[in-house]
Amino acid sequence: MVGSVDNFQKIIGHKEIITFLKKLKNMPFIHSLIFYGKKGIGKRTLALVFAQYLACLNKEKAPCGECPHCRMIGDLEYPYLEIIFPGWENVKTIKEEEKYESLLDLRSQHRLFEMRPETSKKESITIDVIREIKERIKMKADEYRIYLIIDAERMTQEAANAFLKTLEEPPERVFFILTTSQIHKLPATIRSRCYLLKFSSLEPKAIEEFLVKKGWPLDTAKKASAFSFGSLRTALQLINRGEKIFPEEVIKFAEIRKREVGYYFFRNFYEKYSETDYDTIVSFIKDLIFLYRGLLYQKLGYINLFEIDPHLKVIAERKTYEEIIISLYKLNQLYEECEYNLNKKLILFHLYSSLTDEKSFTYQSLDI
Repeated sequence: MVGSVDNFQKIIGHKEIITFLKKLKNMPFIHSLIFYGKKGIGKRTLALVFAQYLACLNKEKAPCGECPHCRMIGDLEYPYLEIIFPGWENVKTIKEEEKYESLLDLRSQHRLFEMRPETSKKESITIDVIREIKERIKMKADEYRIYLIIDAERMTQEAANAFLKTLEEPPERVFFILTTSQIHKLPATIRSRCYLLKFSSLEPKAIEEFLVKKGWPLDTAKKASAFSFGSLRTALQLINRGEKIFPEEVIKFAEIRKREVGYYFFRNFYEKYSETDYDTIVSFIKDLIFLYRGLLYQKLGYINLFEIDPHLKVIAERKTYEEIIISLYKLNQLYEECEYNLNKKLILFHLYSSLTDEKSFTYQSLDI
């Protein structure tokens, strides 16, 4: 099963969006939706529950989560639900001997969705996939057909152009749901042909309650929800680390104060992380962003780090508001740069320089 959510009542937050979605059966002029908002706040989950709502055999209590259609959608085995995301055409087999007959082979969906919840930034949704969709929607069916397109902003320009007419005038009982965390990267021509639904960050208290219901200790759930910044996916990633949400090296980096970090500190750090894989470095930068957001929220009074981790509160008090803002801005820039820059030496140096203004500490002087 994809999660444990099988009806609207189990969705965390997004009540106004749910109310709107329940009315769509009576709005035949709306058939293409864009779910947009930050990652990990329930866009995909709600899309699947909406698919259950459309297909549910229990018309009095849809989505019931128990009828054959709801169960098949929960297992991603419903024949009229298709899930598309960047990189489909690069995946040729489930097993080495099992060939796909189509880019959108329904047998592949369940395993691919589990195997590849986060797609590579280099992959895209190509025109070949869009052409396949256009051919498939020509087939007549009595049931609603739902096409869930994940990370829609990664559609190539030619794919987007080829998709316009289909989005504007799809066959009857066809729904397109595009999800994105970067709405600004979707072409305006795509946005103008869809109904936009903005997903807001989840309330930390709601995330905390969800984690406690799942059996996590209250203290751990409180810490993970505080640093999730409204993303349930982030909270789950953090809480699975146990009591120490942030690695020791991340805390040490957060303790850096301007002009106080010497040559040997960074040399030791570099020697350790230059031998790791690229994804580990990116994950380290992401952890720093989460931590610095927490420090900023402490400064703004949104959270009380003393209740969560007294040591982090001390770190926040040692830094000025301006230092935190500047470092957070640079870290976010660096995280975006990781999409294009695969030079680990340069990334690590930029990581150091984003947290200190040590003028004598240059890339050349490191001899790395």
